[in-house]
Amino acid sequence: MSLRSPLFHHALSVVCKIGGLSATVILCLTFSSCVYQDHAEQVYMTLAARPKAPIEVFSEPPARKYDLVADIQANGAPESFFKKRAATLGGDAIIFKRVGGPVYLGAVSPSEAPINGLYTRATASVIKFK
Repeated sequence: MSLRSPLFHHALSVVCKIGGLSATVILCLTFSSCVYQDHAEQVYMTLAARPKAPIEVFSEPPARKYDLVADIQANGAPESFFKKRAATLGGDAIIFKRVGGPVYLGAVSPSEAPINGLYTRATASVIKFK
């Protein structure tokens, strides 16, 4: 968030009005709900962005030949997050998986099994068909 953004100035005014600790708690809850802080990606090839292109979603690698554009992972991110990134990276489709696993010292051990019925992570491989 830029120091010049209206959102930053609004957040600062909230801090001044309701007190530092209360405002900090409110702002942390607000911003953590819309940003995927645990997000990582490895981009293998640079392509022109296709922001309005439809992105196909596969749960397994498709039979058609393709090049791998990027691998992305994020905690709790919806499929739409990965589709938007794929379009930005110039991909045609994603191979999307929800994965879970036990958490040890802040690290998630990926597996296909959910934890208590919930998946902790999502991963996607962005692909470009040949």
